[in-house]
Amino acid sequence: MNSDNQCDLHNARCDLRVGSRSTARPTATGPAMLSFPALTGTYNQIKKGDAPYAIDSNLDIPADTIVVVEAGSDLGFYGDHGVAVHGKLYINGTPSQPVELFGGDGSPWRGIQLEKGGRLFLSNVVIRDAQIGALLNSDDVIFHNVTFIRSLKHAVETGPGYCQGEICMLDLGNSTIRDTFGSALYVGKRDKAVPGCMNEFATGNSETAIEFQAPAGEITVKDVLIRDGGGNGVSIEEQDNMAGLEAVRIERLRVEDEERGDVGLFISSKRVKKVEILDSTFERNTVPSMVVDLDMTSPVSFFNISGNRFRNNSHVVTALSCVGCASGQISRNEWSGNNPDHDGSALFVEFKRNEDQEKEPSILIDNNRFDGNSGESTLAFSSDHEREIAAVLYNNTFERSNNSRAVLISDTPDASLHRNTFTSKTSMFDVEVMFPADQGRQLNATQNQWSSDPPDILDGNHSKNKGEILFRRLDLPVEFEIRAAVITLTLVDQPGDNVYKMKRRYVNLGSTPALTSLPTLLPPIVSVDCATALLSACATLAGHRPRAHCECQPVPSTAPGTVHHEMG
Repeated sequence: MNSDNQCDLHNARCDLRVGSRSTARPTATGPAMLSFPALTGTYNQIKKGDAPYAIDSNLDIPADTIVVVEAGSDLGFYGDHGVAVHGKLYINGTPSQPVELFGGDGSPWRGIQLEKGGRLFLSNVVIRDAQIGALLNSDDVIFHNVTFIRSLKHAVETGPGYCQGEICMLDLGNSTIRDTFGSALYVGKRDKAVPGCMNEFATGNSETAIEFQAPAGEITVKDVLIRDGGGNGVSIEEQDNMAGLEAVRIERLRVEDEERGDVGLFISSKRVKKVEILDSTFERNTVPSMVVDLDMTSPVSFFNISGNRFRNNSHVVTALSCVGCASGQISRNEWSGNNPDHDGSALFVEFKRNEDQEKEPSILIDNNRFDGNSGESTLAFSSDHEREIAAVLYNNTFERSNNSRAVLISDTPDASLHRNTFTSKTSMFDVEVMFPADQGRQLNATQNQWSSDPPDILDGNHSKNKGEILFRRLDLPVEFEIRAAVITLTLVDQPGDNVYKMKRRYVNLGSTPALTSLPTLLPPIVSVDCATALLSACATLAGHRPRAHCECQPVPSTAPGTVHHEMG
């Protein structure tokens, strides 16, 4: 946020200023308050006064009446009174002269209630201390740079009359909602599809920022910034006895500094057909940033989690549980700097097949970047041991992980790993596999680049190294075997005699061609020089990572094919 207290979220702008005037509420007593003029005729213009207007009864705008409030006006409401809009209300503030609506005696007032058939236009308006800032029973509403402060219940609520179409969107016009005691936006129960929302900045609210009481139809939330709230940041929880949820699309959502609540983004459904979470950012949250719980009654569901960023969060950062889904993709996301307190996983995925699900479900986790994550694991994948799925982890990078168990934990052989890169020198293991050995199946982990040669793999169930994982074995011009403390190595290198020193051993490689080409546990590297091969051999013998525990350097030439033992 810059010095003008403005926030820029993509193309959305949120103005927190109340103008050049004092932000304190005008006093409720004395001759400083003006009487609000009576409404007469079809058109009524409320001029800016030298003092705030005092309103001590409900301001009712009939269906055939237009009310226009000029910039710089202040309206103070006394008692349990507010505005009921059956006609048209235009409040035209400016950035330098906003219009303020507040409780005249310091207590909450009723707020603005837009009735069916009414129209509401709010531009550069500050609404303070209302019970409900704006209750909408009509979708003929325009918000632009509205600031809601300390609403007692909700800042904005949509009632049963809002949006009678199948698909509708509430554009909050880059408005700011601060310090609400309830929800920033509360979408009430409706018989048809509920509205989505866009262009909102909510901060410091006590309960869920955006709450859908009974989500149904298609819901979209986009260009919303949520910071430091209670409850959930966004909550979409389907009710069993209500109309089914068709689709959820979350786009360019930002959830930051959530510490007091439960979850940044929470989605739960048994009937949704499609869930998309796109280009969103979750930063510095100490509660779970995102939880998606899909327990499908019909296997037609698809989910896509792509282009998101999860940075410097704690706890289980991202948790996805999908039972009975048809397919899903987690692609091009970034998890970086999460779980410095070594608790939870950056990404937990549970993907299971229903008992009555005939077609094998599939999930692709590809092209994601994991950088500098701590916790028990960076990625944990779980599935059902008895009902097979098709899961592929492809072309992901795991960099600088510092995990107390393993970078990747899998309890199923159905999650195959291909062309992933592990460069995590401080994690205990690259992969931990945990599934019953009597299945006779191996986790397919081919053509990956590992943190060490051979890779550090733990079979968590049986405490044996690489017990149930299949590696890609490359045919290289190298042969070695381990007999006690002796390594015999023959390798084709550049022409000429090349002699290298390996930890506690001297090996003369010479220029003799390899006697045979045997498979090794080396990763899929196009070219392997003598030093790399020696380090691999050393790691195999010692059981440690080569770069941390082995040394390879030239030594004086000896007769080709000779193995030297270094004493001591």
